[in-house]
Amino acid sequence: MVRRAEEKDLPALTEINLACFSGNQGGPDSARQWMECRLNSFPLYQVFVLEVDGEVVGYIGWEIHGGFQRPLPVVELEQIGLMPSFQDKGLGGILQNDSMAAVAEWVRDNNKRIESQINFIVWVYSGNLRAIASYMKIFSDGVVGMRTQYGGRSEVMLRHQLSHVVDVPREER
Repeated sequence: MVRRAEEKDLPALTEINLACFSGNQGGPDSARQWMECRLNSFPLYQVFVLEVDGEVVGYIGWEIHGGFQRPLPVVELEQIGLMPSFQDKGLGGILQNDSMAAVAEWVRDNNKRIESQINFIVWVYSGNLRAIASYMKIFSDGVVGMRTQYGGRSEVMLRHQLSHVVDVPREER
């Protein structure tokens, strides 16, 4: 089950962050502080968790760019992590799809200026072919950008444009 993260999930979020990412070399306190900041950044940053048998085994964080009333909203998949024992089971795709739908709903409900679509993006190291292959299943527009940063490592940007379709005519929104 995918749901929005809550304060009670902080210990699990910290554990997953430590297991998946090297950015919090300071240990549990640093990882906890990072995740707490992310949780407290709603709605700019939206965190979702994946539960399996009542246990939080993964999370994903989406960041909205450029303002909440942008005519062509951009939402970045900023971080996704699954406990190692739950990787390679298709759960990452479920977490991405279900949380993407929830973020899109939030954007549609809170942005009266959307013109045509919501742009979902993810940046990934160009040499991380496993991650690229996984993301390409969802980010169907493929590579639409490149950059070099973080110590000279090149990254590619993948995109998925989600049509802004609502049943209510634009004037009534």
